[in-house]
Amino acid sequence: MAVNAKIRILRFLILCLSAILCGCSEQQTPHPGTALESLFQSGKGKAIWVHQYREDSIKAQPELISLYSDKTEQLAIVDWILSGQNADEFTGTINSLLVLQFEYETANKVSDYAYMMYAETSEGEHYLKPFAMGPKFQFDSYRQEDGKTILALLGADQWYKLDKALHDVFPPAATKPLEQLGKNSYAMGEIHFF
Repeated sequence: MAVNAKIRILRFLILCLSAILCGCSEQQTPHPGTALESLFQSGKGKAIWVHQYREDSIKAQPELISLYSDKTEQLAIVDWILSGQNADEFTGTINSLLVLQFEYETANKVSDYAYMMYAETSEGEHYLKPFAMGPKFQFDSYRQEDGKTILALLGADQWYKLDKALHDVFPPAATKPLEQLGKNSYAMGEIHFF
């Protein structure tokens, strides 16, 4: 009987110590680029699709505007994401919004997607936020006022502030606009995006 009591006391002490240690450890939100970097460096990153909300288009929004399938380009984008700093709050007036769609593959099949909203403000600031893509972020047509709706859905907190714009990551000649992708690539983007 004495042995059982000692075992119970020992278990109780271990539980108490575990609770204290878990309560003392600080949990930090991982930077969104960290997971992306490991996926792209492990060879699972297949492509980064860039979609933009455009007022001047008759297509469903956001609209596919470019694709980065080269590993060097993908890692440059991940490095750009990793350069971001936590922002207390999104501030400014939305000038343009883009969705970065990260496509991963396993055994030559698309296995997963990750999405980030990229916002440029009229004040010249650049923000990025991971989010779960869904129908509420899709529009038949886009107006500037819809940017406020998107921002309200995403929330003004937990954004990352970047020093430079996405279009500054590569010189213009390095980007691949939609016109250069061909029908098969474009169809693939439409199938996988929604």
